[in-house]
Amino acid sequence: MKVKGIEIYSYLKGMKWMLCLFMSLYFLGASAQSYCDNLSFEGIYYDGLDFQTIYIVLNNKGSNSNGSDSDYASIFLRTIDGDSLTSRVSTLEYSLPEVISEKVIYPVKIHESLNSYKDFPEEIEGVIETIFPDCILNIQYSNFKITSLPNRSWIDCDDYSIVDVIKDRSNSTKYAYAVIQSNVEDSTLLNTGYTSFEFFSKDDESISYQTSSSHYLPIYPSDTFAFVMQFKEFITAPLCGYIKTYNPDCILPYCGIVSSTEEEIATQLSLYPNPASDQLFIKTELPIDFIQVFDSKGKEQIQSLGGSPINIRQLNEGIYFVVVKFENGKELARKFILKK
Repeated sequence: MKVKGIEIYSYLKGMKWMLCLFMSLYFLGASAQSYCDNLSFEGIYYDGLDFQTIYIVLNNKGSNSNGSDSDYASIFLRTIDGDSLTSRVSTLEYSLPEVISEKVIYPVKIHESLNSYKDFPEEIEGVIETIFPDCILNIQYSNFKITSLPNRSWIDCDDYSIVDVIKDRSNSTKYAYAVIQSNVEDSTLLNTGYTSFEFFSKDDESISYQTSSSHYLPIYPSDTFAFVMQFKEFITAPLCGYIKTYNPDCILPYCGIVSSTEEEIATQLSLYPNPASDQLFIKTELPIDFIQVFDSKGKEQIQSLGGSPINIRQLNEGIYFVVVKFENGKELARKFILKK
């Protein structure tokens, strides 16, 4: 009987271990699914130099704090029929968006069966797959193509605009991708070539290093390219100023907030409601020193030494940026919309 008692005890102990393992896997799967529901596809951009590289942008549009803390995710793009558009030979090196409203850009190599991203179909109905966590995002994307349109004999700087500036989390937060789009509608532009970029603040101070002169600007209507730039300091406050291009010499204004840094991930800073109408509440775990509110042109509208909420009744409708300066000297920024 003693032997049987030991066997029963061992059996029950094993069952307890299996039950714990099952419950852990269940909750892990539920958490991963909840995170996948928050993940959204923002767009595909092309490289201004390398036809073998595209940039996929993902966003965490969740309504809760559930995020992925994985630093080993991989990302693939395929059609709904299963045809691979990007290479599956990829290391698990990416970190997916962790903070709500965090936008992250991922450079991905096209599939070896394609010569360049120009071989993509005009209309892509497909999925983006991520591994670790395992998510599937259904997408529809228009890959604009032109076969024969005359080249223009001049360049107008108004033909280009900055869509976004997104930090690169795979390297250092001093690196960011400037996303530039062609505004032309019915013709091709000159193939510029040997173009370089530099970012200046609204006070005309250079805040990035000038890139090499090996790039070229978008050529066709709605072409959107991403260009990596190295900034001289870490970017935390709203980035307002302009990108200066050389050859051609253009000034492209920009004011916005780049995606979150590692410090922002550790510090859950959120604004609510968003859109707001008369008051804006700030939720954070760190003691606040003071708060600034900027308009979309980078002009300060409110400075508050107090905490939350902030009275915004006197502001006009539009897009604004809140910069929170903490007692430990750190700064974090968020965007909100004012509607009345």
